[in-house]
Parts: sequence; structure tokens; C-alpha cells
Amino acid sequence: MPNDNTPRHDCAHSPTPQQEIDYTPKNYSLRESMPTLLKFLAIAGFIFFIFWFYESR
Repeated sequence: MPNDNTPRHDCAHSPTPQQEIDYTPKNYSLRESMPTLLKFLAIAGFIFFIFWFYESR
């Protein structure tokens, strides 16, 4: 429609000057932190195992 002035909802719009992006870090709960802690421990354990296996030979 050539004379259609309705706003397009699929277009990306830039934030207005009144909206500011919040860069403060998010506070994670213990439940949200557990997967990250388990991944860290798994990687550290794997590296420890590699060094142990290499030194035991």
C-alpha cells in the first residue's frame, strides 16, 4: 500500500536517546552458577589427569 503510514514491527529500530543500555553485571544465583562451576571443575580435572598421566609414564 503506497499511503500506508502504520509502523513496521519487523524493522529494527535504534534506541532513542532516553533509553540507555545497562552495563552493570548480572547477579547470578547459586543455582545459575552451578553449571559454570561444574564445567570449570571438569576442565581442571581433565587437565590435571593429562599431566598426571604424562608424568606417570
